[in-house]
Amino acid sequence: MVVGAILVQHTSWNQVERCIAALRSHQLLTAHAIRQVEDPLLWQLLRPAGYFRLKTQRLRAMVQFLGGFADDWQQLFRHDTPQLRQLLLQVHGIGPETADCILCYGAGRAVFVADRYSQRLLARLGWLKPESGYRETQNWVQQHFPADSNALGELHALIVRHSKDCCRSQPQCGSCCLILSGYLSCAPGVPVLTRTTL
Repeated sequence: MVVGAILVQHTSWNQVERCIAALRSHQLLTAHAIRQVEDPLLWQLLRPAGYFRLKTQRLRAMVQFLGGFADDWQQLFRHDTPQLRQLLLQVHGIGPETADCILCYGAGRAVFVADRYSQRLLARLGWLKPESGYRETQNWVQQHFPADSNALGELHALIVRHSKDCCRSQPQCGSCCLILSGYLSCAPGVPVLTRTTL
C-alpha cells in the first residue's frame, strides 16, 4: 500500500499496478529488499509509473525512514495520528496527500485524502469555494462525515472514480449519476446542489 501511495504520484493507478506486479515478481516489496537492490533494476521496474528515478529516491527515503522503526510498520503506527502525520511528512517526497493515503489506507486512521478531485467536486457541489485548498477541503469533509477510516477511504475512492468518469476538468454532466438521480441540477455545465444530501 505504501509503495503504491508513493508510485501513484502524477500517474494512473493502472501504471502503478504494473510496477507493483513487477516488484512482486522480483521479490522487492520489503524494505530490506528495496535497500539491497541496485538502482538500474528499480528504474526498469518503476518506469511505467513515470519519474522512475525520482520515485526510486522516494522509495529509498521511505525504507530508510522505516529502518528507524526496525522495518516494523506496526511500531511506526503506534504513534497518534497528528504525530504520525508529522513523521511521514519529514520523509523526502512525502507530501500531505501521500501521508494521508498512508494514514487512511495503511494505518486505518480516520483521515480524508483531499486530493484535487475532491477539491474540484466539492467546489462544484457548492460546499466549498473553488479556491479552497487541501487542508480546508480535508477539514470540511472530516467535520461532515463520520470519523471512520473505511468510510472516508471509500468516499475518497468514489470521488476519484466519479471524477475520472464524468466530473472531469470539462464536466460530462449528461452522464453524472448525481444529476440523473435528482440530487443535482446542471447550470452552465457545472453541477449545483439543489437539495441537502448530508
